[in-house]
Amino acid sequence: MELRQLRYFVKVCELRSMGRAAVELGVVTSALSQQISRLEGELSTRLLKRSASGVVPTDAGVASCTKPNSCCAMPTTRCSRRSRRGSRAT
Repeated sequence: MELRQLRYFVKVCELRSMGRAAVELGVVTSALSQQISRLEGELSTRLLKRSASGVVPTDAGVASCTKPNSCCAMPTTRCSRRSRRGSRAT
C-alpha cells in the first residue's frame, strides 16, 4: 500500500468521480483506476462501486475513507512491511 493510493482513494470518495478526481490529481483516469484497483487488491476488499454515473464507496470504502490512516496499521499491508524493513540495521 502506498500513501499515493490512499490520497487518490480519498479524492475519488470526495468527488464521487474517477474523471474529476483524475483531473484534480493531475493523472490520467486509467492510472487512477489502476492504483485504486491495486489498493483494493492489497486490502482484499472492494472499496468502490463503479457505474457509468460515477463511483460510490462501499461500506468498507466508507470506513477506509473516513479513517485512511488506519489502513497502514494493518499488519499485512506493504506499508507496514516497509516500515519494519526501514527500522532494521543494515
